[in-house]
Amino acid sequence: MSSAGGWLLFGSLVAVAVYVHRTCMRKLGPNREDNTVRVYPANPSASNAAPLQPPVLAVILGWGGSTSKQLRRLVAHYTDVLQCPVATYINPMTGFLHNALDDTYVLELLQEIQQHVSSGNSPTASGFVCHAHSNNGALVLVELKKHLQDPASRFYPLRLQLRGVVFDSAPALLGMDATGGGLLGEAFAALKRTVSFVFPCVAIVLGRAQYVHPFWTPAILLWSSAYRAVHRAQALLSGHGASSASSTAVDTRASMAAGLRTHVLPVPHLFLYSAGDKLLPSNYIEEYIAFLRALRQPTLPSITVHDFKTTGHVQHFLRKTEEYTALLGSFLRQAQQADSTRKTISDAQRL
Repeated sequence: MSSAGGWLLFGSLVAVAVYVHRTCMRKLGPNREDNTVRVYPANPSASNAAPLQPPVLAVILGWGGSTSKQLRRLVAHYTDVLQCPVATYINPMTGFLHNALDDTYVLELLQEIQQHVSSGNSPTASGFVCHAHSNNGALVLVELKKHLQDPASRFYPLRLQLRGVVFDSAPALLGMDATGGGLLGEAFAALKRTVSFVFPCVAIVLGRAQYVHPFWTPAILLWSSAYRAVHRAQALLSGHGASSASSTAVDTRASMAAGLRTHVLPVPHLFLYSAGDKLLPSNYIEEYIAFLRALRQPTLPSITVHDFKTTGHVQHFLRKTEEYTALLGSFLRQAQQADSTRKTISDAQRL
């Protein structure tokens, strides 16, 4: 190969690398439009209202790569039909990649919850529900629960205001557990985590439900490996160690799996998933459901399960809107009734 040909090849590879990096950061990295806490008040002028009484604050946690625009219809169902205020947050996929979740936004979500449900601040809701999409939403939910169950946290009293949890296409714990087995076990676990990250990223970059691509699969695999290496090097150089790049970051690699098992609150749970989900297989979600059902009272929450059979990953609301909203409305009303019953029993016990 001539010198000119070598430089041409080198320039082409650099151009491709720059294109891949810019595309991945645009599609998978944080942005101010989508990856911040957003609040939507209830819409009392909506003509299609079927109000939930009393209303709750819906905390919607988006899937990785989702946008505020993609959550808009679900937000509108809560604000217009159910007449409930909404707070949303979408954790960027790059946070999922380098095992860090910015606790700043978790605290901001908790502050919004406190503002809406606290009896001392003109509350707009009688409690709150968490509506988590995919594993990315489940990651944020775990961090919320940690604060709710920590007696030293100023948000600890809010645990009594949680009315229920909705899981949409989640959780699947494959590749998220802490591992043993020495170097071989760590290498296998790292491979599982990488593969579980690349599949959804391909779909996000392409903008469609396609999880393998002849160009983007290897491109994202190489980019994610380089991104993780750079992040770890920056963390080491800054003196924070390899596991964290900032004082506000929290480790999420194994905390989701552990947190979903240990931070179980005794409130109703609704699982909406599908056997047709090609990204997070339904049997992984059913394994977690079986784990919850094996718990003993008072830890065991009431569990409602629905398999949409044919819909894709986080596509249930879009593809089967009427069925989805009917299930959601019924669950929320049952959760409110269960809370009223619990309070009645608690009052009777005091007497």
